[in-house]
Amino acid sequence: AMRLTGSERGILWTGLLGGLASSTAATVALARYTRQHPVMVSAAISGTLAACGIMFFRMVVLIGVIEPALLSTFGGAMMIAGILLLGMALWRQRQITSAENNDRTIEAMAPFDLGTAFSFAFLAVMAVLVPAAKQWLGTSGIFVLSTISGLADVDAILVSLARLHSTEGLTTNVAAVALGLATL
Repeated sequence: AMRLTGSERGILWTGLLGGLASSTAATVALARYTRQHPVMVSAAISGTLAACGIMFFRMVVLIGVIEPALLSTFGGAMMIAGILLLGMALWRQRQITSAENNDRTIEAMAPFDLGTAFSFAFLAVMAVLVPAAKQWLGTSGIFVLSTISGLADVDAILVSLARLHSTEGLTTNVAAVALGLATL
């Protein structure tokens, strides 16, 4: 994306496309990149906002596929959050002056990261931990696990909560709070 559209726009595209897989991984990648290229901080902020905005749309799709009954509770709020974050990303992108970095040659980001592969393992771990937390610790265990899980990846806890809602009768209120904690 950086090679095709330039460094600033490329970082925005990196955030948009990276958010399709993992907003956390995209954010970490952009943070690491700006550590090496501090001049790109403004563009990285835009890319990070874009990745987080896309995350909400990805969550709506996952909930719709796994447990559509939860869309009536979550769908609207997630769509609004996604739209707001994407709007902020685009607004921030427009604030970046193109003359600011055009004279500099900035190397493109590496397209692959080992962390993305680990996210699939994390999904499997959450599939085991969420029902165990519910059984051993009750609702508070789900809330604690959701909060901790959200620091690393929202998809794993979302999938686990949606499955628990559909198969084991997790209440919509508990799922809403747990998912809210993971998202925050």
